[in-house]
Amino acid sequence: DLQVELDLSPDLGQLRADAHRLRQVLMNLARNAQSATRGVASPHLRFATRDAGHRVVIIIEDNGPGIPPEERERVFEPYRSGSAGGLGLGLALVKGIVLAHGGSIQIEDSTRGGARFRLELPRKPGSEEPDV
Repeated sequence: DLQVELDLSPDLGQLRADAHRLRQVLMNLARNAQSATRGVASPHLRFATRDAGHRVVIIIEDNGPGIPPEERERVFEPYRSGSAGGLGLGLALVKGIVLAHGGSIQIEDSTRGGARFRLELPRKPGSEEPDV
């Protein structure tokens, strides 16, 4: 019930990250997008990756209602849930994992009208060049 679009750049090299923890981050953000787009006529989720020199940018965006600018930093606080029945730990966990990997996370307006999470994570040293 959620259309997923992948816009993945080839040859980004390897991230300096724990695959299990990164999967947790992506799944949590996808679940949040699914929840946010409930009731939207054509729910849409987009995953994109981009080259940023020694870092890789990962973008997850949806066409839900979005997050007002004044709330964007506060959504990462523990026990702050925007959904009924939520514990408010998901985004706090996401930010903790991203920061523990030497990365950063920001919330922006999506071109689709919803929320856009922009993660930047460091590459493994020496993986800027694609394998030949």
